[in-house]
Amino acid sequence: MPMGRSPSRAGTAQDRRATAGGTWLCPQPHDRARLLEMHRANRPARLAALAVAGAGSVILATAWGWAVFAVFVAVGLGGLMSDGRMLRSRWPEFWFLGGSVWTMAGIGLVAAMTGGPHSGALPWLLIPSVGAVAVLGARGVVVIFAFGAATAVAASMLWGDSEPPNSEILFSTIALMLTVGMYVNTLIRTEARMRRGSVLDPLTGLLNRSTLEQRFEELREQALLGAQPIALVIFDLDHFKAIDDEHGHDTGDRVLRDVARIVRVSLRSFELAYRLGGEEFLVLLPGLDEAGAAQRAEEVRVALLATRPAGLRVTLSAGVASGHTREALDFERLYELADRNLYTAKDRGRNRVVPPAVGGDPAVRRAG
Repeated sequence: MPMGRSPSRAGTAQDRRATAGGTWLCPQPHDRARLLEMHRANRPARLAALAVAGAGSVILATAWGWAVFAVFVAVGLGGLMSDGRMLRSRWPEFWFLGGSVWTMAGIGLVAAMTGGPHSGALPWLLIPSVGAVAVLGARGVVVIFAFGAATAVAASMLWGDSEPPNSEILFSTIALMLTVGMYVNTLIRTEARMRRGSVLDPLTGLLNRSTLEQRFEELREQALLGAQPIALVIFDLDHFKAIDDEHGHDTGDRVLRDVARIVRVSLRSFELAYRLGGEEFLVLLPGLDEAGAAQRAEEVRVALLATRPAGLRVTLSAGVASGHTREALDFERLYELADRNLYTAKDRGRNRVVPPAVGGDPAVRRAG
């Protein structure tokens, strides 16, 4: 397969507006990838925090009443639901935001029931605020902190007490949320900028191959626990050198960015796309067998023909491999099989998808 393009050229040609599938919460592909990565990595800590909060709510119920405990239970169940839906949704950022808002609303209700501006529950608003800062971009952080401040004020206003409100606790809570949030946000964004350059391809915004095998091993462990398959697809653009030679490197870069966008929007949120180098791409498809992966690759092939990157007719060839047993779920084995099927697709005329069918015809015939 062709070697990668020059990093210096790739950097100057980078198009940060290539945000297909982006939303106002996650404009760039790496924003959503980072959210899901942190969601998976922080799961043990979230479960531990939920257990501590549950134990604390039982203790507090003896002083605040069991109606407050019921609110805590509702908050916990809502958080668990949004947590699970994140991994199955095409737009997980909205489920995360919804879970954070739900948690804040529940804490605000508890505060309104237990003293309003005098309530010891008000500082708890800091917990979902910091969690949002860790994974959401600037827009999401603004929404979360605005909602948190509004929740604190509303809880104080709903408290039916004839005494003057204790503004010190209220404003201390809001100030604490803002200062801790800004500090945590600065630390996390700095760390993310340092990591981004090492794991993302600067031209397309896709992941590069530096983390590919590590991520495969993580998916492998999950697949073995759930007796699920993992599929691997390698895409290679047909006659890409001719595009570069005839239309120039800038047009070639536009084609690569458009292809990366098409691949991204064809995948579910938990499916990962990588640029291996040059005009070669790879996707990891957890939960898909050979037939499902071949169908997904065919969708990409057809979408590419319909889109015409940079106004050109561009085609690709794809090789598919899948495994579900411990022996079959070996990265080198799957990669070699997919690569061999990719070469078969090239030999049979290009512009087609070839799965690992023994002695069979390619899964997709060449389009006219």
